[in-house]
Amino acid sequence: MILKRIEIFGFKSFGKKVTIDFNDRITAIVGPNGSGKSNITDAIRWVMGEQRIKSLRGSKMEDVIFAGSNEKKPLGYAQVTIVLDNSGRIFDYDYDEIEVSRKYYRNGASEYYLNRTMVRLRDIQDIFMDTGLGHEGYSVVSQGQIESIVINSPQERKMIIEEAAGIVKYRVRKLEAERRLARAQDNLNRINDIIAGMEERLPNLRRQSEKAQKYLELRDELKVLEVGMFVHRMDGLNGALEKNCAVRDSMNESISAIDAEVKELDDRYVALKASITGCDESMESLSRNLSAVTSSYQEAKVDLAVSRQRAKSIRESLKQESEDTDESDEKIKACREEISQIDREVEKKGSELRILTEEARKHSLRAEELLSVIRSSESRLGALEGLENSMEGYKYAIRQLMKLKETDPVLRDGLYTTVGEVIDTEGRYATALTNALGSSISYMITKDEEVASRCIDILKKGKMGRVTFLPINIIRAQERFQSYGIEKCRGFIGFANELVSCDESFRGIVDNLLARVAVVDELRNANDAARATGYRLKIVTLDGEVLYTGGALSGGASKNEDEGSIKRRSEIASIRRLLEEKKSEYEALLRQRPESRDEQILSLRDDIAALGERRKSLSDNLSYFTEQARRAGDRRERSRQELGELEKKLEGLNNMDAEYDARRRSIEEEMEKLRSDRQNYEKTNEQITVSLRELNTQRNGVSEQLSAVQVEIGKTETELDHLQRDMMEDYGLTYAAAMPFKKDIDDIDGELRRIGELKERIRRLGSVSVDYIEEYRQVREQHDTMTAQREDLVTSREELDGIIEDLSRSMTRQFRQQLALIQKEFNEIFKELFGGGEADLVLTDPDDVMNSGIDIVACPPHAKRMNISALSGGEKSMTAIALIFAILRIKPSPFCVLDEIDAALDDTNIGRICRYLTGIVRDNQFILVTHKKITMEIADTLYGVSMGSDGISKVLSVRLEDIDDYTE
Repeated sequence: MILKRIEIFGFKSFGKKVTIDFNDRITAIVGPNGSGKSNITDAIRWVMGEQRIKSLRGSKMEDVIFAGSNEKKPLGYAQVTIVLDNSGRIFDYDYDEIEVSRKYYRNGASEYYLNRTMVRLRDIQDIFMDTGLGHEGYSVVSQGQIESIVINSPQERKMIIEEAAGIVKYRVRKLEAERRLARAQDNLNRINDIIAGMEERLPNLRRQSEKAQKYLELRDELKVLEVGMFVHRMDGLNGALEKNCAVRDSMNESISAIDAEVKELDDRYVALKASITGCDESMESLSRNLSAVTSSYQEAKVDLAVSRQRAKSIRESLKQESEDTDESDEKIKACREEISQIDREVEKKGSELRILTEEARKHSLRAEELLSVIRSSESRLGALEGLENSMEGYKYAIRQLMKLKETDPVLRDGLYTTVGEVIDTEGRYATALTNALGSSISYMITKDEEVASRCIDILKKGKMGRVTFLPINIIRAQERFQSYGIEKCRGFIGFANELVSCDESFRGIVDNLLARVAVVDELRNANDAARATGYRLKIVTLDGEVLYTGGALSGGASKNEDEGSIKRRSEIASIRRLLEEKKSEYEALLRQRPESRDEQILSLRDDIAALGERRKSLSDNLSYFTEQARRAGDRRERSRQELGELEKKLEGLNNMDAEYDARRRSIEEEMEKLRSDRQNYEKTNEQITVSLRELNTQRNGVSEQLSAVQVEIGKTETELDHLQRDMMEDYGLTYAAAMPFKKDIDDIDGELRRIGELKERIRRLGSVSVDYIEEYRQVREQHDTMTAQREDLVTSREELDGIIEDLSRSMTRQFRQQLALIQKEFNEIFKELFGGGEADLVLTDPDDVMNSGIDIVACPPHAKRMNISALSGGEKSMTAIALIFAILRIKPSPFCVLDEIDAALDDTNIGRICRYLTGIVRDNQFILVTHKKITMEIADTLYGVSMGSDGISKVLSVRLEDIDDYTE
């Protein structure tokens, strides 16, 4: 299959992503009108590069994006992807699989992807060119295209034949060569115009260039002379400047030395002044200290008397607080002893209460558990009995027959029940017996075959379904011919008919079904037993695995698997036994509960509560006494600390007289020393002032000489600046850059005269532009280049003429060959579809094949030869379809989409088309969009398209061979 898959999202009515796999030769897409099935055809055409929005049944390209519905908002883009098999290299692309995608946004942006790499539309069109998949191709054929083949002009009709003939690439190459030829001629015309303009300009440019060259020669000689004179003058000025600068530097050094000495004396003068000020401040500070020491001494005497009185008061207070603390300790001790006694009493009564409460809790919990089991069992029993009564799990037909049994006399007397309902067994065998019986568990037992026939008639008339019946008068018990020694095998439990009980009237049916079924405990032992018996017995395990005669094995489990009526009745019996036991136990438990225990529990709780109240009262008293003791202790501690501090303070105050005398003498001695230092500082400052006056007089004399030297230096620097500025303006040179022009000048006047002569000659040249030199060179080179290009274009034009002529000949030859083949196949397929007649393709201008159109001439059976436009509607469609099939036979398309081409045809013609398609399906892949049942029947896979209330198209797939298997 070439077309493997298509993915659609947001395209037209596909508001959700849809993936369609094409795994068969013929795939049919069906659905009611308006469901969106033809949008799949549009999506295939769109992703292969279709740009004509009318071909996509829209008015603007934005119409391809899902426009929204009442339940879903509009989408912002549409995207379609097709996956193609290229293992046979049908497409000129070196990959085994090609994925082509197209994406379009509401803002008009469009994207194309090739194997998930963004490419141009041209790249997509190149891949599909001449494969029948192009936008002018024949791979996607709709009812509208069938009509267009009929009504189109001969020129438009010819495009399909050209695609099949494989000359589209030639035509594209020819058009490209013609465009290149036109571009080459345009370029040649432009180059001729440019060369003519250049030839007019060149003489004047040459004259201007020669004048500019003369100017440059004179200017260069003038530059050498003027720059040399500039360097000579600069050297003389620089020498004078260096001499004056040396004198200036010497004077500056002298002034700096004087300034340094002055600064040193100033610093000493300031330092001595600061020392004098410091002495004054220190003496003033010492005077204040002496006053402060005297004042502190007087205050300390008063503080000593006060501290002694306070210490006496604290000692008396400590004695009283010690007596109060002893009394509080006695009260605290008594409270603690009584609380301990109450705690022991509470612990004793609490232990008794816990024992009694635990006994009562266990009794109540057991009663609740029994009651819960009884209620859940009764609920489960009711549900199972309801299922049993309603025959839940049985087919509709069986339930209906059991209902009719109540009103139909024949059924009431002759229809008994199902096999599963007559069998009882232990719960552990229920799963094994249910699986051993299999579908026979729902067989119905009847009195005789007449009752069974009556039941079958009822089922047929009511179309209720199918049921198997076992008449008692016919079914006989099977005898077990041989046990094959299975009794000796490990895990063997017994034969199934021996493990069940039933009414003796049904024993023959039960033995018929179960006499040859052995029950084994587990699968491993069952496999061993099957091998030992040569796979000649049917064996079932307790878990329900079944080993059939011959070796087949079935087993496994499913979620919520139904065990059937056997398991249900076994569970009902088990629940009833459990209910009897639990109810008896519950009644006995209610009788055992003693009322005196509750009275004891209440009494103990009252006693514990009373003891708790007493303990709380004692705890409050204990807290109060403890807090009082704590506060007294805090006060006592604070008093002791204060007393200790006072004692230390008193000890210090006792020595204050001696300290005061020593401190006063020390301050007076220090003040005397400061007065002596101050007198020495003032004498030194007077000497420094005399030295400073002498240095200032010396400095003023040197400064006057320095000013005269600075004036000379300024004049020289100004002249140097003027020379350098003139040189920069005239020649753009600095002094350093002009040094290569330096030379010895003996005759300065002669140099100046030559400079004047050169300037005069330059003036006589008049206006000169040196740009003419470069412009003349560029125009001359461009003229040479253009002349060479003109010769190349003439050669290229001649080559393109040859290429176009070769392509025209190749296209004409190949088109004639392919048209002849298509004409032949068209005539044969026309006869096959019409059952006779003939048809032909006629060129409107045989002398000019490539510009000629194509007419279709047909002659159905029993009619005359006529143009296709004169045929009936059905004949036109069949003729156009025959032409499409002829093209596909000559050059099969990788795949072909036929969109409702059978819409205008009757069943007979549709049948002919379908027979033809099934005959060529080996070489082609077809996708049929149809609503005709005859067309659907030839498809391998059906895709149904529907649209719900949300306005979104949905797709459902069905493989017809799966339906056939299911039907069988």
